[in-house]
Formats: sequence, structure tokens, C-alpha cells
Amino acid sequence: MRYLLVFFIFLSKGLTAQYKSAVLYNDTLAVRFSPLGLVDVFDGNFTAGAAYTLNNRWTLSADLSYIFYSAYIERRRGVSGYIFKPGIRYYLLKRRDFFVESIPFYKRVGYKINDWLEKDCVNGVPAYRELKTFRFRKQVVGLNMQAGVQESLTRNNLLRLEIYAGISIRYKWQDVKNEPGACYQPTVLFNDAFFSALNNFSAGVPHGLRLVYVIR
Repeated sequence: MRYLLVFFIFLSKGLTAQYKSAVLYNDTLAVRFSPLGLVDVFDGNFTAGAAYTLNNRWTLSADLSYIFYSAYIERRRGVSGYIFKPGIRYYLLKRRDFFVESIPFYKRVGYKINDWLEKDCVNGVPAYRELKTFRFRKQVVGLNMQAGVQESLTRNNLLRLEIYAGISIRYKWQDVKNEPGACYQPTVLFNDAFFSALNNFSAGVPHGLRLVYVIR
């Protein structure tokens, strides 16, 4: 969470630069990478993307994450998944170093599990149980509303650091792949009603940083 402090430092710096009218960043295409995903202890991921600037105020972006680790569900033998996040950004300052952005996303994670699977469930009551290996799926759709700043790391402005934070709303649903009529209640990392629920709405506080490299 320490980089949130850095975010507010950069934020105050951006706000004090409002009197400057010159465009600081005038690129049109950049690639970016989120290094913190590699050390995420709950959902380890590799995230990269690109951004295309339409004009001095608007930018379109897209990021794709590959999830290679997840600690939320126990008894897992393997994990894989992805997150797709398209976005649109508006720069509040002509210097284009302070922005707000809207990012809808879709997340899908598959857990390979060996456990007792309840079969032919009717109103949550199974006809029998079978010990087997199966794939339990978690899917999430949501929307992030974020604000952030970017700061150049080099004199030519080609390499930059972006820090952002915001709020989000999301909906999660879970099922067992290729097992119609089956039901399964996973053992979760946080053993409470919220994390154990198979389907629910929730809110979050997305935050992070990106390394950005300008192509042109």
C-alpha cells in the first residue's frame, strides 16, 4: 500500500501544474506493463497492454492479464485464467499528466480441484457424491472508475510511471465446468459468507501502477 502515498504525492504535483498550458506528453501509441501483478499473493498475474491517444484529451486502452496463481480457493491442483480490461481515459490537464478513466473488465479463472463433487443437485440437494478431479470456474464482470497520474522516468519522456486508484463494482458467479447438475462449495481462503457465496455483487478499491513505454 505504500505506493498509494506516492500516488497522492504525484496527484498534488499534477494539481499544482494546472497553470502550465503546454502539452507535456504528445505521444499517440504506447505499450505498458503492470509489475505488481507478478508479486500479487492472492491472484498472481502477468499484465500488459497498449494505449492509443485520440487527441490531447482522450485515450483508448486495453490490458490483458494471464493469471498463473490464485490463493482464494484451497484444495487446488492448478490454476489458470485471464482478465480483459478495455478502457477509455480523459486527461484533466493539457499537460496530460493527470487523468480519470473508466475500465470495464471480464475475469475468468479455472481451478483444477480433486475433491468430493455433488452430482444431480436439485435445489442444492445432491443425489450422490463422487470423488474426482474437476475444474471449478469463477467469472467476474465489473467496472472500475479510476483517477491517476503519470510521471516521466527519462528525459525524453519515453519511459513513464503511472499510478492510479479508484472504486469498482463487480458481479461474480461460479460453476463446475462440463458437469451439468453438479454443485460444489469450495473451501475458500477467507472463510466467511461473502467469500463463500457462489454468486454475489461486491465493491472494491482498485489501485496499482504501470510502466509505460512510448512507441510513437
